Amino acid sequence: MNDKIEEQYEELCKIEDIDERIQTACERFNTENLSAKALRWLYDTLDVRQKIIMVDKLYSKEYRKNNMRRLPPKILIPNSDIVDSKDKFELYSNLIKYELINQYNLSKVQNKFQKMQKVLKNCSQNISFRVLDPSAHVADFQRKAEIDSMAINGFFEDLMESEKQEDLAPLDLPKNMTVGVEIEFMGVEFLELQDFIWGYGIDYFDEFEIKPDLSLCLNNVYGSEITSPVLSDTKESWEKLQKVCAFIKMLGGKANKKCGGHVHIGANILGVDKKAWEIFEAVWAEVEPLMYMISNRKGERTRASIKRFGMMIGPDIRNQDWDTIELHDESDLPELADNVHSGIHDRYRSMNLTNLANPNKTTIEFRISNGTVDYNIWRENVLLYGRLLQMAKLASLEYSIKEEKLEKFFEIGLTEKEKLERFLDLIFDKEEEKQIFYKRWESRSGENPIFGESSITTYKRQKTNERKNEKRKKEYNDYTY
Repeated sequence: MNDKIEEQYEELCKIEDIDERIQTACERFNTENLSAKALRWLYDTLDVRQKIIMVDKLYSKEYRKNNMRRLPPKILIPNSDIVDSKDKFELYSNLIKYELINQYNLSKVQNKFQKMQKVLKNCSQNISFRVLDPSAHVADFQRKAEIDSMAINGFFEDLMESEKQEDLAPLDLPKNMTVGVEIEFMGVEFLELQDFIWGYGIDYFDEFEIKPDLSLCLNNVYGSEITSPVLSDTKESWEKLQKVCAFIKMLGGKANKKCGGHVHIGANILGVDKKAWEIFEAVWAEVEPLMYMISNRKGERTRASIKRFGMMIGPDIRNQDWDTIELHDESDLPELADNVHSGIHDRYRSMNLTNLANPNKTTIEFRISNGTVDYNIWRENVLLYGRLLQMAKLASLEYSIKEEKLEKFFEIGLTEKEKLERFLDLIFDKEEEKQIFYKRWESRSGENPIFGESSITTYKRQKTNERKNEKRKKEYNDYTY
């Protein structure tokens, strides 16, 4: 056996060009025509820069799946070494990075923190740091924590590559529309997450606020909430949100049945346009029961806690006295909120306007959606609420554009399906956007309204009566037979 290994090693050494020798070794190892021992012998003959090239080639996306199984990166980390140059710093950072990737892919544990911390502890624990060459300028790289930090950041950047197929293109929302999201999740403790992000200098969260969520608790462990900065419909904003969602998922964070997914949209989109506000609120009050069905991913039921944290606001909207409301400037917006809400603690509604009284956060908050760490669901929900507000503003500027569709939407006696179709036709122009929410509704069609049949004041009344009539007819037929 040793003779065969030596033969493989000597054959590689005959290749004079070092780059070609490394390339050939990696290709043969990947096709299992080179033993791990022969590869290790060759690796030990290389200088640090050549080792970096070989490691990156061995664990490139092209070879990774096979090579990580046969030659875990940890094998290439020596039992004892001294980091005395930037090249060695880069080499060990890369080796630990690939070991993190390897162990992450193999891991079945839910707590990814513990798994990664264990990898960091086991790797390079015998490596010491000493500046032997003053010209090497490695004074800033003498702590193991800095190698770990580079490895962790490289690890996440590598995993992020798999998320790049997600759509980051703008949704064609108004340029002046601002957006914010509140991501509630379990599985990662707040303090642990905060220490991890700060400790390893992870920059995805530079503008995001992380805090504990005391409304979420499981087995005496509280959940976390991440609040976004002010975002807009740009590729840069979508990329920030995509990275944060991906990061949470990678660490095992997930939204449970208690979590909410709140979307804030800047009230400046409607401003002090009274007609736009009237259209928006009237449409919301009419479609509200359906919004509970189409604001979550396909097939997902509305969380039970919605009855406490996202109650219907439609009845209050219908009781509004618009004749008493005057909107001259932003200082009048709190009056608009007071006309619907009974007070600041009345914010737990499907659509919350109490922030209109907050000069630092003048937003319309949509609280119906369930919590999620899925970027695509956030994107779709922003599209839904954004298009609704966009329609209200457009209709106020030129009512004739939406007049016919609004009249059809407000017709009484429609079936649930007809009401949905007319709503989607009202706010969306693209068929593919309509289909997202039609399929969400279709997967939940036939469910009883969240707040009971009495919550439906118009379109579903006919459907309810049809059910009652069919039941009476059946009872009558059974009796006559």
